[in-house]
Amino acid sequence: MKHLILAFFLIVPVSAICQESSYTRNIDWNRERHAWSSFWVTHPTESNVDYGVFLFRNEIELDEIPAEFIAYVSADNRYHLFVNGEEVSFGPARGSLQYWRYETLDLAPYLKKGRNIIAAEVFNLGPLRPVAQFSNVTAFIFQSEALPDQLNTGIGKWKVKKNHSYNARAVTSNMVLGKYYVAGPCDSIVAAQYPYAWEQLEYDDREWEATKIVQKGSGRGYMHGSPWMLVPRNIPMMEQKVLAFSSIARQTHDFASLDEERGFSANIPSNTKTSILIDQQALTMGFPEMNVSMGIGAKIKVTYSEALFDNERKKGNRNEIEGKEIHGYSDIFMPDGNSDRLFRPLWIRTFRFIQLDIETANKPLVINGYNFKFTAYPFEEKGMFSSDREDLQQIWDVGWRTARLCALETYMDCPYWEQLQYLGDTRIQSLISLYVAGDDQLMRNALLTADRSRIPEGLTSARGPTFVPQITPPFSLYWVDMVHDYFMYRDDPDFVKQFLPG
Repeated sequence: MKHLILAFFLIVPVSAICQESSYTRNIDWNRERHAWSSFWVTHPTESNVDYGVFLFRNEIELDEIPAEFIAYVSADNRYHLFVNGEEVSFGPARGSLQYWRYETLDLAPYLKKGRNIIAAEVFNLGPLRPVAQFSNVTAFIFQSEALPDQLNTGIGKWKVKKNHSYNARAVTSNMVLGKYYVAGPCDSIVAAQYPYAWEQLEYDDREWEATKIVQKGSGRGYMHGSPWMLVPRNIPMMEQKVLAFSSIARQTHDFASLDEERGFSANIPSNTKTSILIDQQALTMGFPEMNVSMGIGAKIKVTYSEALFDNERKKGNRNEIEGKEIHGYSDIFMPDGNSDRLFRPLWIRTFRFIQLDIETANKPLVINGYNFKFTAYPFEEKGMFSSDREDLQQIWDVGWRTARLCALETYMDCPYWEQLQYLGDTRIQSLISLYVAGDDQLMRNALLTADRSRIPEGLTSARGPTFVPQITPPFSLYWVDMVHDYFMYRDDPDFVKQFLPG
């Protein structure tokens, strides 16, 4: 009991930090009614409801570099936006069809005098999409304040091509040992079919097709049959940083190495089967990125897991790997034999362990580098905890890492299995965000999402966003508690008043 009291008094001063922090309101109805002159566009002939990856390009020429170049962008399901080959943004922030988010971007820092290329990778995970992902059809929308006649989709000369190198790899019950998994499919990528350098200015897109209009863009307040009611993003962009892997836990051959200077690298001889197990030593998430050369005919299977399992399929101590094997969802990458080929999955992967199962054909394979781009909501640890008890400090560190990994564009019950924002979890996560980070924006988003999910009987969905409804009555009371929490910690009566009908 003494230790519990100590922890309580150490935590109390942290509340002063969250109450003093600044925050930004987002109750401007005019922004919600943003006028759209551009159109949602898609591929003219390919299916726009099934799994697919689509590439969009538009070239412009500038006499001078502008001081500001504002653009609005969104897509269904997701997009990565590139300007002159450099990734600028990925999104949109996850929402519902009635509140579909768009990003407002200043592209000026990425532009240059003369010819410029703006490109977007848009993907739809189809029927296999995460339960948290709403969708209408595959579509992309882009609007420019500077050059609307050239850059607005449906008006400007946007071109599109389907990237046939990607195929869906469904996550089977056997992969995840029968557990409840609804976070979306993995990828099988054939490098020989990938149009490398498609986002670069020099790429030849003469055989690409003109886009097809789906629907004119519209925001909330312009409800004339639009399937996407566009509203501005109300949370920050995600934190992204490239991190190295921590260690190679074991390998069947000594083909791979990991050092500070070169990072991860491997040289796999021809006609070889080998396995390499990477241990990050703590759970993390992000976009793994592998650069390979040669290896035509090779197959690289990449399996991701929270833990290793014994012969009874139990995890046990996660630091013990002897006699254990990996089970988890997996991507497959098949190189084309050329140099500097990049493998990156469409969506984030969560892992402590990654196993590379590699089979080469008649040519050797070189892995030039392998790391990952950590991706999460940009919480900062402003609250502090101090104790001479090492185990209490470890509990704090593990707790904060858990809070970081369970926050992306919404709070998540878990980053590996579901990636769903359950209100029972979310109330606790919101309080941690207030106390430790002094950040209320993800909490505000959660309050709004739950309020907008209410059914005629008055109950909120137990989780959201989700296209698979779930009602858990006590979770609606947790939402009421969350509204009260916000009222107590933030002097923001206008924001709270909107929830009174609920």
